[in-house]
Amino acid sequence: MKHKQSLEEIYSEHMQDLFRYLLSLTGDSHYAEDLMQETFYRMLVHIDYYKGEEIREVPSLALEATIPNSRVMGGGTSVEAFFRTNSQFDLVRTVGKKEMPLGTIETKSFLSSVDVTKRTWMNPFYQPKLFFVHPKTEQGDYLKDSSKKVWDTLAKVHDGTVAEVAISFDKAYTLKELEPLLYSIFEAQELPPTPLWYALDTGQERKNVDDYILHGGEAIAFPEHVRFLANENDGQKTQEDKVTEMMRVLSIHKKTVSKIAALSEKELNLDKRYEYVKENGVKVYGIVITGPSKELLKLQNSPHVRYATLGDIEIWNWFDH
Repeated sequence: MKHKQSLEEIYSEHMQDLFRYLLSLTGDSHYAEDLMQETFYRMLVHIDYYKGEEIREVPSLALEATIPNSRVMGGGTSVEAFFRTNSQFDLVRTVGKKEMPLGTIETKSFLSSVDVTKRTWMNPFYQPKLFFVHPKTEQGDYLKDSSKKVWDTLAKVHDGTVAEVAISFDKAYTLKELEPLLYSIFEAQELPPTPLWYALDTGQERKNVDDYILHGGEAIAFPEHVRFLANENDGQKTQEDKVTEMMRVLSIHKKTVSKIAALSEKELNLDKRYEYVKENGVKVYGIVITGPSKELLKLQNSPHVRYATLGDIEIWNWFDH
């Protein structure tokens, strides 16, 4: 089968010939360069029209899918000559109602090719604390013992605190099933704890007892508000549609996702994950949830919660008095 050239390959192969041709017509190197860039820019615009904003959104999608309780909030992009761009993605996490800086990822791009140039973390010594266990992992004392430490800590901390907790369920639930499950725990209140990050069942999670903890990247997830490519049909898309579309985009751009997430393509296995979600639907086996510490303590009484890990605890910021 004949190799289908990428836009980068076409550009590299023909840019010199096109430049020489335009120079022969104009006699002005600067004008010839402008015309050449305009030619390829129009090509790129048309490709973007058919692809939506996939390429530009991939780094944000990749970060939010692999770093627990993360959101890309801000940053920017500068455009250089010959379709090269430099971008910055500012990451935050939410504890209570406060968004806390997590770090910054800087990238350089050439057309659809993306490379990470710098990673800067607010706390270089920060260790991830939010983990999951797949429901098909055999239940054992090791799960109960780890979870007990979380509940004991939440019981001891002051009432005027908020926290983030990762919980793993007894099975994978649809989003419609999850809503009454959480309501049964927290009941009716004006501002119940808020789910932030949903661990997506993709059929590729480890389930063996000897190596049962799933870190970010091993657990692929989606945030409460899924970053979606803007188009006129957005209002008709369900959350499940957006998650499936997110997985499709990640699988198509798996090389870029691998670079952004600093995980191998083999470990991410995005093609199989996408196919599984497409065939089996959107189900989640865990969430990161935040709220008042004493409210989160209610999770220990739910028969549907089989494992918990505790993230950060902060002073009260849940609502204004």
